[in-house]
Amino acid sequence: MTAHARATLVALLLLAGCASGGVEPATITVADVDGARVAPLAVPAGRVHVLLFVTTDCPIANSYAPEISALAAELRGTEVTPFLVHVAPDVDAASAKAHARAYGLELHILLDPEQRLARAVGATATPEAAVLTAAGVQYLGRIDDRWRKLGADGQVPGQRDLRLAIAAVRAGRAVAQPRTEVVGCLLPTPR
Repeated sequence: MTAHARATLVALLLLAGCASGGVEPATITVADVDGARVAPLAVPAGRVHVLLFVTTDCPIANSYAPEISALAAELRGTEVTPFLVHVAPDVDAASAKAHARAYGLELHILLDPEQRLARAVGATATPEAAVLTAAGVQYLGRIDDRWRKLGADGQVPGQRDLRLAIAAVRAGRAVAQPRTEVVGCLLPTPR
């Protein structure tokens, strides 16, 4: 199955869930670390949301902190809003803030202990990224190919998948590879 066919299938499955009485993904809200409710799947026209799924204890996700921090700084003030999404059920606002301070992560931080956002976009691991527009998920997968397999950190990425996906969406183009495999930690069991 081609990447485009997989992306189409995911979109159809999401729509089928909505038609069968499931929750409309755009209405899913989660709390941020300041207690505000946020609906990151409701992307206004002309905007782009990037969800970066993490846990505090995944060494692979934590190794991406410098890249996430750099990307967030580059996107500040643009039409792209990155969100750091904590998916572990035992991570509260205080521990998410402490994690962000420890790793120099300055972006909007969300808590998804029930993994409602992760399920809605199809995320299964950390660190996994989703790029969304008003039309839905445009990219789901790895940040880059630095980790080619468990235990093998290549240190220097050859393919910066997330950056390429964001650039394509910002330019109004389809993402060349809308789905990539993630090497990381499986999502913990949700609440």
